[in-house]
Amino acid sequence: MRFPRLSGRVVLAPMAGVTDAAFRHICREYGASLAYTEFISSAALSRGGEKIRRMLRIINEKPSACQI
Repeated sequence: MRFPRLSGRVVLAPMAGVTDAAFRHICREYGASLAYTEFISSAALSRGGEKIRRMLRIINEKPSACQI
């Protein structure tokens, strides 16, 4: 696995119920060079569903990470 070079030293940690797409966007505007999605359990991921798709929604966010 290859890890990207980050442009800054601020990383937004994964926080369940907090780090949705809008919050990640705001944090990037304030200098976060890497943003995690919300924590997603492997069981929920295997079931899928609209809520999980919303939590994993990443639009023009590079680099990004997901905590499973």
